[in-house]
Amino acid sequence: MFKKIKKAIHNFLLQMAKENEELYGKERMDCCKLNSPKKR
Repeated sequence: MFKKIKKAIHNFLLQMAKENEELYGKERMDCCKLNSPKKR
């Protein structure tokens, strides 16, 4: 029973990752660059 739940969650996460990649591409989001300290 738990294996079926684990597999369903895994498949859901894979599908979500695939859809996000199609929408946003493989690059980092702009918000990740906003909060990072600038290198000098």
